[in-house]
Formats: sequence, C-alpha cells, structure tokens
Amino acid sequence: MAIVDGQLIGPPHLKAAHRLLALATPPSTDASQVVVGRHVSHALDSSTRVDDRLPNPYEMTATSGMRDLWGQCFYSHDRIVTSSPFAARLGLTSANTMPVPFMMGLYLAVRMSATHGAIYHLGFRNARQLAPLRVGDTYRQDIQVREVRNTGDGKRAVVTTHRQLIRVGDGVPVFTVDKRELYRRQPESFSASPAAHQRDLEEQEKAQAFRAELLRRVSDVPPGAGTERPCLEGELFLHGFARPMGVTANLALSTQFLVTHPIHLDHHRYDLGQANGIVVSGGLVVAMTLAAAARDLHEVVWEELLAADNLRPVSPTQTVGALSYVLSRPPVEGLDGVEELVVKTLGVLDLTPSAELAEVPLPRALFTLESERPSAYDELCRRHGLHALEGRVVCVATRRILRLRA
Repeated sequence: MAIVDGQLIGPPHLKAAHRLLALATPPSTDASQVVVGRHVSHALDSSTRVDDRLPNPYEMTATSGMRDLWGQCFYSHDRIVTSSPFAARLGLTSANTMPVPFMMGLYLAVRMSATHGAIYHLGFRNARQLAPLRVGDTYRQDIQVREVRNTGDGKRAVVTTHRQLIRVGDGVPVFTVDKRELYRRQPESFSASPAAHQRDLEEQEKAQAFRAELLRRVSDVPPGAGTERPCLEGELFLHGFARPMGVTANLALSTQFLVTHPIHLDHHRYDLGQANGIVVSGGLVVAMTLAAAARDLHEVVWEELLAADNLRPVSPTQTVGALSYVLSRPPVEGLDGVEELVVKTLGVLDLTPSAELAEVPLPRALFTLESERPSAYDELCRRHGLHALEGRVVCVATRRILRLRA
C-alpha cells in the first residue's frame, strides 16, 4: 500500500495496471491470424424527443421462484403478501397462487429492459398499481420519454421515463411509474406534453378504481384483524429491523430481473474488496428501506409510492435501517377499520435507529425537507448536531398506505 499524489494505492490498482500491460502486448503482424473484437453497445444511439417510445423487446413471467427470492430479501408482515387465502379474499389472486408484492411489481416495471445509457438511478415518482399482480402471469414494459432537464453545469441531464407494466395475456396495464435517471447532456430540455398529462389522469383513475374495489372487499374482513393501535399524525417510528442485501442475494436478484449495468454485478471490474465498489440497484435500495419499516407499519392492504429518491450508493454488505414519520392521517369515509397514512421513510446506512437513536430528539424538519440532494440532509444534520445521521441517509421514500385497524 502507498499514497501517491494524495490517493491511496493498493492491490486493486496494481491488478488494473497489470491488466493494462497485458493488453498492450504487440499483436501478431500477420493480419490474417488475428481478429479484433467489437463491444456491443446497448445504449440509445439517437437523441430522444417528448413522448418517444424506447425499444424494449423483453417479456418476463413472474415465477414462484422469483417471488420466493424477493421474499427472502425483503421482509413483509402484510397478509396480502404472506397469505394466499387472504389475498384471494381481496381479489388479488386465486386461492392457489400468490400475489406479487407491490415493490416487486415496481421493480418489474423498471428493470428487464435494455440499458439505454443511464449513468445513475435517481428515483421514482407516482408508482401506482392499477390491477392485481399475480405469480404466473407474463409481463412486458412500455417505456416512454416524459421529460428531459439538462443540469446547470452543462454536463448531465435528468431524464424522466414513464414505465407501464403490461400483462401480456390480455394487454391490461397493471402498474405505472415515472423513473428518473441521470444521463449525459442531451441536445435539448423539454417538459411533459399535454398528452402525457392526460394519460397520467387516466392511469390515476384506474389506480383509484383498484383502490375502491380493495376497500369494498376489505369491508367484509372480520373485525379484530389488524393493528391494535392507530398511528398519529406527527408520530415518529424508530425501526429495529436493519439488514444488508448480501453479495449472493444481490447477484441473484440482478440475474432474475435482468439487471444489466455492470456496476451492480461485475465484481472483477468494480469490487475493491468485500463488495465495496459494487452498488445495489436503486430500486432494491428503496425496497430495502421499506422492508426495514414493514414490521412496525404492517397490515397494509393498499399503497402507492408518491416519491422515492436515492441519495447515496449502497454496497451489498452494508446494512440499511429506517425511520418513518407520519406526515398526515386523512379520514377514510365509511370504514372505521381502515386507516390511511402518508408516511415518509428515511433509509439510513449502517445504523439501527431503534437502538442508536433511542431517546434522541430529532428535528421535524428532517422529515419535511423536500430535497433530492444528500448535502441538504447532511447540512440539516450538522445544524442540529445529529452526527449519528450525517452522511448516512441513503434513501427517502414517501408513501400513501391503507392499513387495517383492530
């Protein structure tokens, strides 16, 4: 190990240097005896315009093995996920099959697609379920460009694409979400078109119809099932469930869901030791954050993800815990056994909030801050002396959920 020009140099750098030296070996002078390979690029090779549809040839059947793998990685305490008879009672599946969890549906809607050249995943907006998601069904994606905003430094662009997950058997859209990614600078910036706003309203109506049907069926659930204590507006939960993804699970999920970016799986190129350098996919980090909150916010029967931002990368061996703040608790007309909550959950790195933040007064501004920049959270933590949280907020997710009450 050595320090050269202020940078720590060690085995990974020597390994890369030896690889470059090997590549520099002069080739045979006989051109007929050698061949030069080409790298197949899957990046989009042309500029996009508003409402352009991006090519996506993939179809995927949601198998029980995929769902089992998802359940092994992301904790859930909700009967709509863990109980086939309960899910069937709500019309989410038949008695002999299992429903696809909400976040797994979201991940199906944003993965299994060709890599179009994105540099970094930024987050999601308005993730909605429009119809039941079932194991055994086959799905495809429709990808449409919504917005492009070139950054102020002139080097990058925030690109928003609208993802629609469509059931292949009958062509019914079952899930929609806006995905935000960082790209190289684009030729021009543009906002969403009026036609896109109209489609969004139509999808929102379908999502509300799906919610209304669930609430109608929930009214038949016997009293006594549900959480014992209602949540209060302004209440904060310090969750005790925290865990890493794990190298094996990260590779398995990357393979099953056709993740293609090498930084998520190429340990030869990116691993700097103990999976440091490998990055867990942004959608999986959101799922880890919400799974860390699942035990304390259980009996959820319906949800939508209003917004989620990935602030920092997470390696497979790093632990993600969570804190949840109840932003509001609007009434649910005609159903005393159901409560509606708007909850903001912060995913925190290598920290177990229930143990390490117990009895610590936290500023409400931490949970009402509207920012996509990690520096904004760090500055707020410094201002309030929260050194335990500074540099640890990796994900911020805001959901609207319906849960059963006793």
